[in-house]
Amino acid sequence: MISRQIELAGPDTKLNQFLAPFIEKQFERRLVLIHCPTFNFESFQFEVLKNRGYYAYPPRSLQCLSVAVKDLGVQTDILDLNFRMLETLMSMDPNVSVDLYKVLIGILDEYLENNPEVNIFGVSTGVIVPNIFRVERHPFLEVLSHLMAKGRGLVLAGGPCATIEARNLVQGKWAHVGFKGEAEDRLHYFLGLLFGEKTTTRMSGICFLAGDQYVESSGSTAMVDFKGSLIDTYAGLPVEKYHSIGCLSPFSRMAGTEKPYASLQLIRGCRMSCTFCGLTQYRGSNEVCQYPTDILFDEIVYLAKQRGIRHFEWLDEDLLADRSAILEVLQKLVDADLKVSWAADIGLIAVYLDKPLLELMAKSGCVGFRIGVESGNEEMLRKIKKPATKGKLRGISKRLKQYPEFFVVGLYMLGFVGETYRQMFDTLEFAIELDLSWSHFCVYQEMEETDLKVVSRLDSNTRHTEYKDWLPSTQKVVGSSAVGGGSQKTWSARELFQLPGESVHAVEVKQELWFAFNLIVNYMCNKNLRPGGNTDHLIRWLLGLQMTYPHHPVMSLFLSLGYLVTGDRRQADLQFDRTIENLADSEYWRNRFEGYELNRVMGAYPFENCVISDFLIDIVSGYSPPFSIHHQFKSDKIEHLDAVASA
Repeated sequence: MISRQIELAGPDTKLNQFLAPFIEKQFERRLVLIHCPTFNFESFQFEVLKNRGYYAYPPRSLQCLSVAVKDLGVQTDILDLNFRMLETLMSMDPNVSVDLYKVLIGILDEYLENNPEVNIFGVSTGVIVPNIFRVERHPFLEVLSHLMAKGRGLVLAGGPCATIEARNLVQGKWAHVGFKGEAEDRLHYFLGLLFGEKTTTRMSGICFLAGDQYVESSGSTAMVDFKGSLIDTYAGLPVEKYHSIGCLSPFSRMAGTEKPYASLQLIRGCRMSCTFCGLTQYRGSNEVCQYPTDILFDEIVYLAKQRGIRHFEWLDEDLLADRSAILEVLQKLVDADLKVSWAADIGLIAVYLDKPLLELMAKSGCVGFRIGVESGNEEMLRKIKKPATKGKLRGISKRLKQYPEFFVVGLYMLGFVGETYRQMFDTLEFAIELDLSWSHFCVYQEMEETDLKVVSRLDSNTRHTEYKDWLPSTQKVVGSSAVGGGSQKTWSARELFQLPGESVHAVEVKQELWFAFNLIVNYMCNKNLRPGGNTDHLIRWLLGLQMTYPHHPVMSLFLSLGYLVTGDRRQADLQFDRTIENLADSEYWRNRFEGYELNRVMGAYPFENCVISDFLIDIVSGYSPPFSIHHQFKSDKIEHLDAVASA
């Protein structure tokens, strides 16, 4: 399982010299691992919090780190600042203004005061997009700087962001040490040196200052192959309470907001080498490592029976990498009859979804999953080294129609380097053709180390203020109601489809294309609004999204349409009235409704003399996309009529 490895025996002189003054202090073998907040402070809303719309994942990666250093006699605490902040804010008066940074530092100081013997602090970013130096303030940097100012001991930074920004974090003295990549083995080696334990293999990826010189340790680059049980680490985690202050994903909301949840992982890494993905760089290889199935299932049983967990979500990037392993775990779920549900939110490799596996997924409680499509253009699929063809994906789409109980989300990216408008329109057409439950579009963005000139702005009064969201494309995947507050031009659908197909896309148009694709595929052409569709699926999904975006008029409008299809006029009217209120408060959304002719939908409500889906498809056809919309849905009507006739 090891991709490449450099094993250097003997002392790591510079790292030992760096550690010498800390060794002299004879720290207790106490470590706290800190999970920073994952929600955007600048757009925080009490209404979203009360809806439990913010993500609150149990810190599984920190649990693994805790197990990894246990044999050194290190006692580890896990301080989940994301959970603690959401829990604290949940009890506060939403009508009183709150300083989120004051709350953050208050929780941190409370821990420090109650645990004076802890002198080693491991801090994880919590987010994955490396823009920590491009916002006015970032919770990760606030926590690091507060700990460094305390001067109580060693401050260590890790996680995906820290991997990319290790140089800036260390040179800027935000942390004493930065860890690159997965840190179990590196942290074990580092603490072994600190506490005078014998070490035989030096580890790469430990970043620090030798005087004023930035240094990265050299040594083994072997992937982490973690095999330990996490059960003991749950003793200090209120895992059964996480659902009361947040969610895992829209899938966990669909499964039921009152269901206690937890996360799982069977496979680390991914076998593929897609050019857009940073996982291979983070792990050091595209080979995978597997958790022992017996240990993992013991954890599942413990969480279900001892902690009351009723919903699980897989964190795996390649859950189906070992077919026998996933089949074994799912069969055990069936046999144990734990009465739990599960979802795979990160994404499955679609070509491995054969009938026997899908059957077992259904029996074991799967409510939904995502599959990676990325592009609808064959040339682009080859360019990004996606392990699929359009033909294979069409076959998977047809197979999935046999399992209407699954809510299946296709993953797509827009704006690859050199991608033309024609290639992007191919993605739109293909997403409509695949006709999945939902399509998750995001804007491609490079993950690169922040330029030193940008970092230096943190020490001046001229900081970067244009970047509003930590996760811009993800924040807007479901259409943040706060989007559009600036002066950027908004395009109508017709204007976008007139863009020259052979021209490489302009950066400033990507978000406009995202908006159009999201609206057209997920709302206007959604299969679950058509005759024979699973409209209840769509309603539950949109209600879950509405928890996070309560003032989003597109969501409320299409919820009203969904309720009309199901015959629930009362709920339809409530959502329609909500749409009117949302539009009254936003000039931006009124312009959007005009540009995409959604005012026609409003005017046709309650659709007493026409089929809602046909009305919507006629509007999309009027946008003049570079392909036929009506042709796609003729076959669907025929299939539906055949099904009705056979019934």
